[in-house]
Amino acid sequence: MTWLESQLTATTGVEFLNPAQQDEYAIFKTPGLTTSSAGDLINSDLQTNYAGYTSTTPTSVITIDGETWTSAVAYSQAQPPNTKERVEIIATVHGGKGYIIELQAPDAMFENARMQYFNTIIDSFQFFPATS
Repeated sequence: MTWLESQLTATTGVEFLNPAQQDEYAIFKTPGLTTSSAGDLINSDLQTNYAGYTSTTPTSVITIDGETWTSAVAYSQAQPPNTKERVEIIATVHGGKGYIIELQAPDAMFENARMQYFNTIIDSFQFFPATS
């Protein structure tokens, strides 16, 4: 299945959307230069984009492309009623710039989406050497 790609307008980034499951997506954001920590980036992203979500898990550390990232999971009720949604927000600061990955799917389908799509998406992420 081919996911739809679209550029984000409010920030520098890209969204990949599963056309067969509209609430299943991956978003990559690069908010730019920052003095914030990865945890601060996650908290800000949760407050700005997932205000109705409740973070129920402590943050954890994962490795993507050899880089240490911080990850947090939050849940919300979405439409239709009683559909529990899960979002995982993963962030790092690399070269003084913030990077955020948001992964969302219905909670009951999240692990399947991780195995089918999200792991492949995350594994393809890499930092390229700076060019002058």
